[in-house]
Amino acid sequence: MKSSGRNKNRIKLLFVILRITFGLIFIFSSIIKLTDLQSFEKALASFNLLDTSLLPITIYAIPLIELLLGLAMVFSFKTNVVSQIITFMLALFTAVVIAKIFEGAEISCGCFGELSNNNIDSFTVIRNVFLMIWGILITIYYQNIEEEKMKIKNFTKQNLIRSIKTNIYEQIKSVVLVTIFFFLGVQTVIFAIQNRELKVRLALLTTDKDILKEGDKVKPFKAVDLRGNVAEINYNIKKKTLIYILSTRCKPCKKNMPNWIELTNKLKNQNVRILGIALNSLTEIKKYAADNKLNFSVYIPPNEIFKINYKAFLTPQTLLINNKAKTIKSIPGILNKNTISDLVKKIE
Repeated sequence: MKSSGRNKNRIKLLFVILRITFGLIFIFSSIIKLTDLQSFEKALASFNLLDTSLLPITIYAIPLIELLLGLAMVFSFKTNVVSQIITFMLALFTAVVIAKIFEGAEISCGCFGELSNNNIDSFTVIRNVFLMIWGILITIYYQNIEEEKMKIKNFTKQNLIRSIKTNIYEQIKSVVLVTIFFFLGVQTVIFAIQNRELKVRLALLTTDKDILKEGDKVKPFKAVDLRGNVAEINYNIKKKTLIYILSTRCKPCKKNMPNWIELTNKLKNQNVRILGIALNSLTEIKKYAADNKLNFSVYIPPNEIFKINYKAFLTPQTLLINNKAKTIKSIPGILNKNTISDLVKKIE
């Protein structure tokens, strides 16, 4: 009997340590996010799952939820319920990570701020599965404790029926939630695979020939500036328009940036309007513009219409448009001294 009692105490101590450590992980994760909201916003935006208007709320909501759940675990408040919520949150995030890995996305999860800068991979999935198992073990242990407490009470027939009903409800709830999770997970992976295939097909279709040609007419378009204001970009002006088409995730764009900055400086006193068009979210491009000290205005088109009308499937691209909305020059790829010189001459 003494040996059995000792074992019970050891198991109890083990699960107290597991529970507190589990809670501290989520408290730590939330604090890291809250102390570097800009990095977390960038990581969240890179998943492309939320509308940009929801990001300012979400970057606070997620870490605050993590903080509350972590504190509840540490102070043993509704432990079995809280651990279930955490486990299902982990399951949802794991499904998203798997989908993005299938999609071929090179993004960071941002789970622990600067400490998790590496791109998501199989290790991210294994880590999340480990945390999910951890959460499930805590849930099972504390559910058993609740059941033992019930057994100690003087059971009546009414109490027994209520207990059976509660257990049936809990089991049905778990089965339904797990079923929904697997359904959403599988659907997400399928859509991700289809998306990857479409990207491959698009890459095959968008060769160097599939860009604007000299004399091609372009249409006016609406875009959002870095302050969130909507602007109408048209060509009813006396100036020519120079457009830099870029993406924050495009490595050649990064290499080309010094050329665009140099070209902009050369054309400061010329009769030309210079616009950067970013094919990313507002949040991503705001940080990108600050980090790269861009010396030209940047706009974000709200939909795919710009891409179609301007054949902007490849980045970087440099376009020169006259005041009749006709293409004077279209240069895909990285600029060099010759192309910069040619553009300056055409503008002068």
